[in-house]
Amino acid sequence: MTTSVSHFIDKLTARVSPLPAPYPRFVVFVSATDGESRARVRTITASSIDELRLRLEEKGSMQLLGGRHVRLDWPTSVQEVSFSTYKAALQKVKRNYSRKGMSLDAGFKHAVTEGELNGSALFYKGAKTPHCEMNLNNVQVYWKRRFGEAFEVPDDSDTVYLFSAEGMFRDDDRGEVVDLEPSGLNGGRRVFNLMQPDNLDGVIRESAEYLAAQVKDDGLFHYGKHPCFDRPINHYNTLRHASSTYALCEAYELLQSPVLREAIDRSLRQIAKNLVKYRSQPSGASAFLMDRGNEVKLGGNAVAILACCKFFEVTGDKTVLELALRLGNGILSMQQENGSFCHILDAETLTPREDFRTVYYDGEAAFALMRLYGATGDQRWLDATRRAVDDFIVKEYWQYNDHWLAYCVNELSRHDTDPKYIAFGVRNVRDYLPFIRERITTFPTLLELCCATRLLLQRALGDASLVQVVDELDLDAFREAMEHRAQYLANGFFFPEVAMHFRNPASVTGSFFIRHHGFRVRIDDVEHYLSGLIAYRSYLKDRDRFIELCDQQKRRRVTAAGQARWSTENITDLLPGSEWLMPPSEKLELNGVSIFASSFREDDIVFVRHADDRFGIPYKELEKNAIFPRLAIVSDNSGAFDQAGSVLRVPDMRAALMTLAKDARRSLLCPVVGVTGSAGKTTVTSMIAHCLGAAGKVHATRFSANMTRGLAWNLCCAPTDTQYCVLEMAIGQMQDNSRLARPDIAVFTNIHPAHLAYHTNTATIAQKKARIFSEMPDQGVAILNRDMSEYEIVEAAAERRGLRIVTYGWSETADIFPTSSEPSAMQVTLNVFGDYHIVPTLSGGRYAVDNVMAVAAVANVLDQPIGPMLERLTTFAKDVGRGQIIDLATSEGPAKILDHSYNANPASMRAALDEMLAMPCCGKRMVVLGDMAELGEQSRAEHDALLNFLKEKPLDAVYLVGDELKASLPLVGNDPRFAILDVKNLEGILTQQVTAGDIILVKGSNSTGLFQHLSGFRKA
Repeated sequence: MTTSVSHFIDKLTARVSPLPAPYPRFVVFVSATDGESRARVRTITASSIDELRLRLEEKGSMQLLGGRHVRLDWPTSVQEVSFSTYKAALQKVKRNYSRKGMSLDAGFKHAVTEGELNGSALFYKGAKTPHCEMNLNNVQVYWKRRFGEAFEVPDDSDTVYLFSAEGMFRDDDRGEVVDLEPSGLNGGRRVFNLMQPDNLDGVIRESAEYLAAQVKDDGLFHYGKHPCFDRPINHYNTLRHASSTYALCEAYELLQSPVLREAIDRSLRQIAKNLVKYRSQPSGASAFLMDRGNEVKLGGNAVAILACCKFFEVTGDKTVLELALRLGNGILSMQQENGSFCHILDAETLTPREDFRTVYYDGEAAFALMRLYGATGDQRWLDATRRAVDDFIVKEYWQYNDHWLAYCVNELSRHDTDPKYIAFGVRNVRDYLPFIRERITTFPTLLELCCATRLLLQRALGDASLVQVVDELDLDAFREAMEHRAQYLANGFFFPEVAMHFRNPASVTGSFFIRHHGFRVRIDDVEHYLSGLIAYRSYLKDRDRFIELCDQQKRRRVTAAGQARWSTENITDLLPGSEWLMPPSEKLELNGVSIFASSFREDDIVFVRHADDRFGIPYKELEKNAIFPRLAIVSDNSGAFDQAGSVLRVPDMRAALMTLAKDARRSLLCPVVGVTGSAGKTTVTSMIAHCLGAAGKVHATRFSANMTRGLAWNLCCAPTDTQYCVLEMAIGQMQDNSRLARPDIAVFTNIHPAHLAYHTNTATIAQKKARIFSEMPDQGVAILNRDMSEYEIVEAAAERRGLRIVTYGWSETADIFPTSSEPSAMQVTLNVFGDYHIVPTLSGGRYAVDNVMAVAAVANVLDQPIGPMLERLTTFAKDVGRGQIIDLATSEGPAKILDHSYNANPASMRAALDEMLAMPCCGKRMVVLGDMAELGEQSRAEHDALLNFLKEKPLDAVYLVGDELKASLPLVGNDPRFAILDVKNLEGILTQQVTAGDIILVKGSNSTGLFQHLSGFRKA
C-alpha cells in the first residue's frame, strides 16, 4: 500500500496547479471510501509543493490515501461573487448542473467540491424546483459531518468563492489511477472514450450485470432508488418491468452470461404468471399487461411482446411465443380502422379509458407488431403495422422525434421500402440534430433514436431509388451528433469516482443515473442507456462503411469545382429563428463570411454589428470601406441597411456564425490539419499550406485568427472544392476549437511558458492544448515534437483518444530526425521512417529545423512525396512580423532587420535569437527586445532568465523595451551592451546606430508597440 500511496502523491505533486494570491498556493481535496459508505473528505492547503507533500504524509491524510477508493481534486481557478449573485445565478441553472465547487472563505477552510454538493443533494430542492437552489436542511446535516460545526448562511453581501477543478482517482479494486475530466459538462468522471471497444464493452457488461442484479427471486425488480440518501422508489410500473427485461435480452445476446439468463427467466415467469390478464375475445385468445391504477397500457403490451420475441430470437425457446401472440391480439383489439390505437383500457372491463397518452405507446406498439411478424411471418401483423405507420404519417408524428418511432419504421423498412416510410424515418431526425448534439442532459433515448435511424439509412442507401429521399438528411451531421451523444452518455454512468460521494456507493456503482432528477437510478433509466449502447456497439463495428456512405453523399452534394457553398434559397433553413428584413430580389450564391472590413470578399455573407454585438463590421465601416454586401446578417432591426442587397435578422450572431462554420466543416471532403503549440504555430501553419499547394487546392488560416470565432470564420471561407485545409488552433477554448475543426491530423510544435497569466504552468498548458484531440476521428494522427516540454502529457492524451502518433525530434527515438545540420545551414538531411531526404530550411538554427520536420511529418502522413513537396519552401515568404528580412539601406551599404516583432514568449525569443546567431554576418549583431506579455506569476522569473541568457550571447548591442525588462536590467551589471529604449526612439536606433553588414533582431509582444513602429521600414 505504501508504494501505491507514494506513487499517487508523486503523480499529484507533478500535476497540481498553484492558485494566485490571496488563496492558498495549493489546495487539495482528499476523498476516500471503503466502497460501502459515503466518502470522507479532507481539505489540505499548503504554500509549497514540499509543504503539500508533508501534509499529505501526515497520519490523518495517509489513512484516507490508503483507502479502497481515493479521489484527489484541486482547484484550478477561482471566481469571487457575492452570495446574492450566486443565488441568482443558480436560479438560471438546471438542477444539479452547477459544475463548480464552493468555498465560504478565501482560505478554503470551509470548502466543498462539486462531488460533495451532488452526492449529498446540497443544491437540490426536489422535483418541483427545476433549478439549483441551496437545500439548507441537507447543507446543515452535511456541514456537521464534514466540518463538525453548524452551517452559517452567508449574508447576501458576503463573498463566496466558486472554483473549477481537476483531479485523479485511484481504484484499488482495479489497480489503476485515472485522470478525471476537468470542471464542465464532462467534469468529475474519468477521462473515458466510449469509441474504444474495450471501454464500451466494459460499460455494457457492468450495467447489464447491475440490471440483472435488480431482479429479485420472485422475478420482480428492485425498481429504483434515490442514491443521495439511499432511499428506494416504492411504486412499481409493469411496463418498465417488461421493457427492462427486453434490454436484458439484448445484453444476453451479446454477453451470453448465465447470470443474465437466470434473471430473464425469473422476470418472464413473473410477467406470464402474475402481471398479465388472459382473455378470450372474438379476435382470439388475448392477454393484457396489468399496471397500477387499474390500467392496461398499449405500451405495456408492446414491450412485453418485445421481451418475448427477443428472448425467442436469442435462445430459440418458443415457449414464450404463445404469450407474445396473445399480447399481440390484445394490441389488435386496441387498434382502430384508420390504424390509430386506443392507449389505455380499464383493466377490469377492457373498455377504452384514454385514446391518447403518449406517442411512446404508438411507436412501441408498431415496433412490437413488426417483431411479431419477424418471429411468425403472419401477414396480419405486417398489415396492422402499415395501417399504424400510415396514420403516423397523416398525423405528422415525425415532429415528436421519438426513438420508438425510429425503431418501428426501421423494422418496417426491412420488409417494405415504400419511400414514404423512409421519408418518415428521415424527417424523424432531420431537424433534431442540433438538439441531439447540444442537449446538456444525457437523454439516453436520443442515442437509441440515432442508432435505429442509422440502420434505416444504411439499408435505404442500398437502393438507388431511395438515395434522394435519404439525401434530405446531412449524413455527416447525423453521424457527428450520434457519436457525440454516445460519448456524452459516459456522463450518466456511476463510475466509482462519482458514486463515492453518495450514501451507499456499492449499491449504484455500474448503474446509470438521471442527473436532473436528483441522480435517480431506476430500472428503465439503466434500460435505455443499455439498449442505446448495445445498438451503438453494432454501429462501431460497421462505422467505416457508414463513413463511406457519408463521403459518398458529400461527393453527390459537391459535384463541381467552385460550386457555391450557400444560397439565399436555403440560408434560412440553416439558421432557425431567422427572418428576412430585406428579402433578396433573386437567388444569390454565397461562398464565405466577413466579420471585419479587411476580410471582405464580394460573395461573402457580412455580419453587421450594432452596439450590443461582440463582433461584426460596424454600420459606419460599411460605407467607409465601400462594402456593399449581397447578404447582411444582423441581430436587430435598427441601423442603416441601404448598403446591403438583402438583410437577414438572426436571434444570436455568434450562434449563426457557429452554425455556418459547422455546415462548412461538414461539407469539406478534404483532410483537415490542425496546428497548435506555444510558439511557431503560425509559421508552421503557413509552411504546411505552402508545401501542400504542390498537391492541390489549399485553404489555410487567414489573419492568424485562431480562437473559436476566428476559426469559425476561417472554416466559413474555405472553398467547397478545397483539397487540403490547414488551421491554426489556439489554446483558448480548445475543446470548442476541436469540435469546430475536427482535425484529421493534429500537429504539436512545442509546449513552453506562454500565456501563464491564464494557464498556471506548462503542464496545464499541455493538458489544455491536448484537447485538440478530443473531437478527432479514430483514424486521426497526432504529430508531436518528441523533444517538447510535457511530451508525456500530450502523448498520453493522444493514446487515450486512440490516435496514431508520429514524432519528430533531434534523436533517433523520433520517427523523423535530422542526420546532418549546421547552425547556419540552409538545408538539412532528414531520416523519415528510414528514408533520407535533403530538404531546405528557411533559416539557420534548431527551431527552423523543427518546423521543417513538422512539415515533413504532415507530408508523410498524407502520402505526399517529401522531397518535391518541401522543395517549395525555397519560395516560401514568411508572414509580416514573423521572421521576415527587411533590407535596411545605410550610408555605407545594406544591413538587415530580422523582423519577429509580432509577438513573443520565452520560447519564441530564444528561437529568434537562435535564428539570428545562425545567420552570416559581417557587421554587428544587435537586438531590440520588448517585454513578453501574459506570463502571470512567472513573468519576473522569465524576464530575468532572458537577461541571463542574453549576457552569454555574442551580441554587440541589446536594447530593451518595457517595464519588465527594465526591472531585470540590474542582472547584467555594468555591461555596456545593454540599454533601455523608449519604443518611440526605435527609428533613431535603426537609422543612426545600424551600419553596413549589421543584423538587428526586433522582437517583443504586440503590446510593446514594436510591430507598429516597424511599419515604415517594411514599406521602404
